[in-house]
Amino acid sequence: MPKPSQDALKTFRTLRRVSQALRLDTRKPSIDTGLGKAQLHALSVIHQQPDIGTGDLAKAMEVQPSTASNLVKPLIAKGLVEV
Repeated sequence: MPKPSQDALKTFRTLRRVSQALRLDTRKPSIDTGLGKAQLHALSVIHQQPDIGTGDLAKAMEVQPSTASNLVKPLIAKGLVEV
């Protein structure tokens, strides 16, 4: 197997640093709000489409309807979403 060039190694290291920074950045809202990324995504979709149903929310989030329902239940319990 050929050795990677110095340019390839430099590019890989840069991409790894960017990836790590993005992961840290996406964790921050969870820490600040107590909500996970998926719940924040659900809130964003619901904010854009306030009358959206669970089935359409699932389609918008590209998840199963049961997953969307499970994401919304705690949001309802916290008073962040009204039924």
